[in-house]
Amino acid sequence: MSDIHDLTFKKLMEHKVFFKAFFKSYLPEEVCISINWDSAKIFKISNEHIREARLSKAVFNLIKATGDIAYLVEKKNTSKKVLIYLHTEHQATPDRYIPLRTALYILGVLYEFVRINPKEQLPEVYSVIYYHGVAAYPYPKNIWGMFSQDYVAKQYLFDPNFIDLRKVDDQTLLGHQEIGAAEYAFKHIFEKEIRPYIKPMIASLQKMDSTIKVHVVKYLLAVSESKDSEATLKELDEALGEEDIMGSIAKYLEEKGYQKGLTYGEYKGKAEGKLEGKQESTLEIARNMLKEGLSIDFIKKITGIKDSHLI
Repeated sequence: MSDIHDLTFKKLMEHKVFFKAFFKSYLPEEVCISINWDSAKIFKISNEHIREARLSKAVFNLIKATGDIAYLVEKKNTSKKVLIYLHTEHQATPDRYIPLRTALYILGVLYEFVRINPKEQLPEVYSVIYYHGVAAYPYPKNIWGMFSQDYVAKQYLFDPNFIDLRKVDDQTLLGHQEIGAAEYAFKHIFEKEIRPYIKPMIASLQKMDSTIKVHVVKYLLAVSESKDSEATLKELDEALGEEDIMGSIAKYLEEKGYQKGLTYGEYKGKAEGKLEGKQESTLEIARNMLKEGLSIDFIKKITGIKDSHLI
């Protein structure tokens, strides 16, 4: 039965006479007198753009199902846009999540707007929730009232602490104890050469948990591969020592295809001078490393192979 209520109201709102009379009745007076009502156009959101916002399936379906009416109008004596959103509810039983659903849909409409108008600022937004259930609505009527009173939602909810690493100085990042080396790596990873940035981060890297340290080292090796990977490997090896870093180097080489028929554990053992296996397997590794452009000196250090075997 709720469908007939919803359909009827939307059909009425498609007529500009009804639309203008309705909003002039419910929007603040100062807003009404600033709007050029003749410029009003229905603004429809497309499902494709909701998908591109990378929302979860549940949120996507919620916004898609809500799909109420939005009008785009202009202010008088300017081309500035104003978005007027109307959410209608026709439920016999009050739903406490109406404000949340409305907020989700408004964000979807704004996302649609910036996709269509990428160079424009977001429009002003004024929304109306029109409820005519059987009983009076007993729940909070806006999203702020849905949070506990000890959380200042208006201050924090849509005002994230935006961290731009390019604007944070290196010493501040490196002083962040357990996360310093990772942050420093993220900041400088797009430099033409990563090697000059290795030494300043060593002290911070040494303080990290061993598992976290391995993730940071693998990240440095992976991204620097096309730049100065050999130099980066050497720098990390010399600074941290074989016990700390050689396992990560071995795993990295294995993933990149240097290893032929040798397990990660065996290769790590070789890096620590404990490898047991056939000389031919080690020689095959060394030759593959040589083909990848690594220097003979570095290959000798990792594998223990002599010059004569590589020529």
